[in-house]
Amino acid sequence: METNSIIDYLDNNKIVYKLDENPTDAKISRIQKAIERKKTLMDLAVSTYKQVMRIA
Repeated sequence: METNSIIDYLDNNKIVYKLDENPTDAKISRIQKAIERKKTLMDLAVSTYKQVMRIA
C-alpha cells in the first residue's frame, strides 16, 4: 500500500524514476545509512524547535 502511494505521487508529479530490481549490498547499506542520518537530523530539528519555542 505504501509503495503504491509513493509510485502514484511520483507519477502524478511527472517525476521520472527507475527501480533497481537487483541492488547490491553496498547500495542497500548506503541507503540505510542515509535514512538513519535523515532521521537523526529530523530529530535534532524537532528538538531544537521545541527548545526555541519554550524560550520565545
